Amino acid sequence: GRFEAKLARLARRAEAEGWAATCHRASVEALGHGGNRAPMADLARRHGTEGFVEREPEELYLEQSGRWRLRGVRPAGHPHRRLADYARLCQDRRGWVAGVRAWLAEAARGRETRAGLLEGVLGGVLPEALADTLATDAWLPLGGEALADLWLDWPAGLRPDGIDEVRSRLGFAGKARNWQVQGMLHALGRAGKG
Repeated sequence: GRFEAKLARLARRAEAEGWAATCHRASVEALGHGGNRAPMADLARRHGTEGFVEREPEELYLEQSGRWRLRGVRPAGHPHRRLADYARLCQDRRGWVAGVRAWLAEAARGRETRAGLLEGVLGGVLPEALADTLATDAWLPLGGEALADLWLDWPAGLRPDGIDEVRSRLGFAGKARNWQVQGMLHALGRAGKG
């Protein structure tokens, strides 16, 4: 499934590059939700977390000028905004990578909560939907197989247009869960990118 594919890809990367670098790269790539994963990945390869502290988001954005997919991107999802969110995380919560790793270890033991991640580790710096996306696309798979059930039940975070309408037609109520969105993406044939 998607979780296993993410887990295997991130485990290989962590073995080659180290856990902290993999966490950073996977996080920045996940910010590329909506067709901007490649330029985000390039920025992550060129700049570690300190690069996001030292450089202005505008400078990072301009490095990938001409590569951004902007058509149909909402203002909140604009790559410049995502870079600014991530830079703020790196600046305001300098120990966030180590915090995520410790949180994942506790979550694997069933002793951590979503609030522990959002408020404790991230200090409320990121919008919740973006933090949920980073959790499902990067952090929970980095935590290993023990977190598969938590990944499935995690709030869905950012999702493609139309998913909420499909959820409604299927009779789902309340906050979207990751398992619902993953199932819909699979049914739509959009499950291949992990």
